[in-house]
Amino acid sequence: MAIFTIGKNKNNTDNKNNTLRYIHSKDLINLVHYCCDKSKYIAYYALYNLGIDGMINQMLYLQNFTGKPLSTRAIHYIMSFEYDELPKGDKFEHIKHIVNFINAFYFGEYQHLVCLHSDKYGRYDVHIIINPINIKTYNKYHCSPSEFKTMMNEMAADLYMMFQIAIQSYSYISESGRMYWGNDPDLYQNK
Repeated sequence: MAIFTIGKNKNNTDNKNNTLRYIHSKDLINLVHYCCDKSKYIAYYALYNLGIDGMINQMLYLQNFTGKPLSTRAIHYIMSFEYDELPKGDKFEHIKHIVNFINAFYFGEYQHLVCLHSDKYGRYDVHIIINPINIKTYNKYHCSPSEFKTMMNEMAADLYMMFQIAIQSYSYISESGRMYWGNDPDLYQNK
C-alpha cells in the first residue's frame, strides 16, 4: 500500500502555516538537490536535461518570466511504497514504471521532476516536484481540496488498475474486487 503525502519545507521555521511553502529560490534549489542527489532514477517533464542545476534554472526562469509574486517556488508531493509490498521480481523496474506513469499522466501542464530513491526504512520514496507556473497559460498552480480529492481518486484508481497498488486513505479493494475510497485504515481489505 502506498502513502501519498504533501512534502513539507523543514527549513522554513517562520510560521507553522508556511511549512508547505518553498518561499525562496534557495528553498527550491535545496529541495531539488535533496530529491535528485539521492535518486536512483529521475523522470522529468517540460525540462531539458541540463543537469540538476540546469533544470532548477529552467524552473526559476519560468517563475521569474511571469513577473507574478509567488507564495511558493515548488509543490512537493511524496509517495512512499513499502519494499516488501511490491510484486515479486525486479522491484526497482516495477517502481520505475510507476514513476514513468506518474510523469506521463499527471501534472502535464507544469514543469516537474519525479525522483525515485530508497530510504533506510525499506521504502521507495517517489518525490514529485512541480513548478507552480503553468507552462501554457502562465497561471499559478491551484488545487482546491475538492480538486485534490478528485486527483487522488483518479491516481488511486489508476495505480490500482495498472500496478495493483492501493493508496492509503484514498483507495482500497473489497473482497469482491470493488474499488472504494475512504480514510479509515480498518477498511483496507487487500493490504
